Amino acid sequence: MKFFGSTVSSLFVNINGDLTLDQEYGAYTSLPFPIQVGGIKIFAAFWADVDTNSDPIADSDPATSYVCYRSTADAADVSKFQGDIAIAFPSVTFNPAAVFIAFWHNVGYYPAQYNKRNTFQAVIGYTAGNTFVCYYYTELTWTTGQASGGTDGLGGYPAQVGFDAGDGVNYFSQPGSQTAAVLNFVRESNMGVPGKFCYQVAVAIQNPTGVYAGGPYSVQSGSSITLTGEASNDGSLCGPLTFSWDTNANPPAFNVDLTGPSPTFVANVPASFRYVVLRVTDNCGATSVDTYINVTGESGLG
Repeated sequence: MKFFGSTVSSLFVNINGDLTLDQEYGAYTSLPFPIQVGGIKIFAAFWADVDTNSDPIADSDPATSYVCYRSTADAADVSKFQGDIAIAFPSVTFNPAAVFIAFWHNVGYYPAQYNKRNTFQAVIGYTAGNTFVCYYYTELTWTTGQASGGTDGLGGYPAQVGFDAGDGVNYFSQPGSQTAAVLNFVRESNMGVPGKFCYQVAVAIQNPTGVYAGGPYSVQSGSSITLTGEASNDGSLCGPLTFSWDTNANPPAFNVDLTGPSPTFVANVPASFRYVVLRVTDNCGATSVDTYINVTGESGLG
């Protein structure tokens, strides 16, 4: 599996709401990303101090509260995951043979507190050149265990959600993580579907081999400028190429504002600095590159 340039072959499901690559990880108090020591490669679905000991419900019926995981090639599971990736990344063709599912169902927090419970999943799928992870939230009512400074499951150092490649460069913390707002993830999304968050976590090794977004650009507010992505090429002959532009990008989300290799950007906005991502797709995969547009003032727009 590719994870931001690294090839990994082992995956560990840790009780505290996370999965790590190449090594186990027992930390129960969430840390900001990037993690500063240890080179930890982590998928944080809801990294917080989960406790399943002495659960009165699970002791009487183990099917009501548990942590479990499985790798599956079941067509329904794979299709569901593909469908979510298609929603989150509509220009990407992604056909994994199987998915890995980790499930924290109706779990409490340390020390053996069950007045509040959380239910969430992490699902990972990958091909030779792409890896995606999705987090799914059904119920979130606590954020923090007592050993992490929490009182009644809240406060202290709340849960972290996101991922960290352990290289100090490739990491992302979902806005709202490590705050009380992490409880809102059951109603929020980075793909327009409440409770679902999907991320691309590997640099695609398929072609197109060269993607060029031109720029940086500068345009006066109220004017227009031509974006120049036509230099992008397809060294593997997997064409044709399609071009999608997000002209006000907020990764990892990608919203298509313009299409084509040389679209016109109309600066109907006040003076601002806009992060731009061009995504070029062929029949082998997709590659993105970024630039920016500096919209200057001196126009009739306020």
